[in-house]
Amino acid sequence: MLTAAGGRDYASVNEAVDKLMTDVMSRLRAVKPDILIEFRQPYIGPLMRKYGNMFRAADCPNMAVINRARTTDIRLLCGDTAVHSDMFMWHKDDSVENAALQILNVLFSVPQLSVRLDSIPDEHLEMIEFWINYWRENRDVLLDGEFIPLNPSAVYPMILARTKNKTIAALYNDVFISLDPKECDNLDVVNAKSSEYVVLDLSCDLGKVNTDTYDCSGNIVKKQTLTLKKGIYKFMVPASGLLTIVKK
Repeated sequence: MLTAAGGRDYASVNEAVDKLMTDVMSRLRAVKPDILIEFRQPYIGPLMRKYGNMFRAADCPNMAVINRARTTDIRLLCGDTAVHSDMFMWHKDDSVENAALQILNVLFSVPQLSVRLDSIPDEHLEMIEFWINYWRENRDVLLDGEFIPLNPSAVYPMILARTKNKTIAALYNDVFISLDPKECDNLDVVNAKSSEYVVLDLSCDLGKVNTDTYDCSGNIVKKQTLTLKKGIYKFMVPASGLLTIVKK
């Protein structure tokens, strides 16, 4: 049994490590108060927030689904600590829709793009610009809003984030969105899959709305003014595209 002897300051390894890490953080913050300290899976957990202020998914390059699962798992235990995706990439000859999935699967974390921008097609650059700008404009919802990842046993096929002013739903499989109409006054639906439709199930009348449909590069595909009553609605949305619904 270990004791605090033989040059050891603590008998407990756990207490010793806590003291070491606490002192390290204190010394570093004395030099730079806003210093960034990152821990990567599997060295994460609620207690680790004491020693660092960023958590990151473990290595999973070109593995969009795994990146989604890992960043979502971290968000469920990290409180308001920043969550970073693993660096993601794709092949320059991949379709722009498939390339976009690497970004869309980590929308609810801080994305870390790792492709060489000078070696990918222009259409890939346009897609990156659109979705990174979307992330920046909606980070208050994506990162700081109420976070609702659904069906963890199915690797989170739908993830919601919402504030009092907006709801964002990302679909990663062919599942339908069932929302209370009060959550639909300003709704974005991210079609983060290859099938070109999304399904909305309304529990009561929503009324008149404006809808805009975008492809994965941010080009407007369709604009409509609709009256949505209680029922199920199927919207055609390009793969890796976006549907916005704003109540009039």
